[in-house]
Amino acid sequence: PDVAFVRAERQRRPVREGYNPLPPDLAVEIISSDTAREHELLRHKVTHYLSAGTVVLILNSVKETVELHAPGQPPLVGDATSRITFGDLLPGFTLDLQAVFAYARDQLDS
Repeated sequence: PDVAFVRAERQRRPVREGYNPLPPDLAVEIISSDTAREHELLRHKVTHYLSAGTVVLILNSVKETVELHAPGQPPLVGDATSRITFGDLLPGFTLDLQAVFAYARDQLDS
């Protein structure tokens, strides 16, 4: 994933070399080129993440949309005006997508 999060109670010490043997609690995938091939590969990855119990957040920086996938639940879909919370996974944390996509636009303009 572009970003991965593993709760401290699942892994007390970070892996310093190689790949982490634990699946992440949260995986964030960022779509930067909105192609059919990228979507196909991403759907394959999401299936694997969900089967491992991972929550997946997909940010489409081209269309400024978001999908939140959690095991056993239908995906939540939103846009740049959405705010995402992660319940018990990240209590009290809210992701303001308007700020995220504004930052992405600024980076592309630079």
